[in-house]
Amino acid sequence: PPCLQNVYTHWLLSFWLLRTLFNYRNALVRYDLLANRFLTSRLAARGVGVKRYLRGEAAAQSALRASALLSWLLTRAGSRTSLSALRADGPRILEVVLGCERAVRFDTEETARELERMGLLVIASGGDLRLVPREEIPTRLRAHWQRLLELPDARG
Repeated sequence: PPCLQNVYTHWLLSFWLLRTLFNYRNALVRYDLLANRFLTSRLAARGVGVKRYLRGEAAAQSALRASALLSWLLTRAGSRTSLSALRADGPRILEVVLGCERAVRFDTEETARELERMGLLVIASGGDLRLVPREEIPTRLRAHWQRLLELPDARG
């Protein structure tokens, strides 16, 4: 009879709506659980874990700054650059190299000294900068990492 079919259709529609709402709610709960687990794993570190995490983040930021400065210096390979020019151009370096929307300030002098410690840059007594030849950069980086990791030269 049409009357029972109408009730059956309403029942199916109600059941479908309830099932959809519960599935949506379960998806939200699973997302919240995932987000909370992620945040908890990042924030729950204490003591040595916090130090290790912060040291790793600082190293990653330092490597990013060194990489950006090296890229910028490579684009200006033929022109003379000095520490004072780096200080003046510093905020624009990350904007140009990484495509940031705004200028970002960072300690260009300390980053240049880090590149000097890696053997990729020479800072003269007057503050003039001289980049090592482009062909030597991979070799010098490999040697720097081998010193850091205390590895023997694998190339023999």
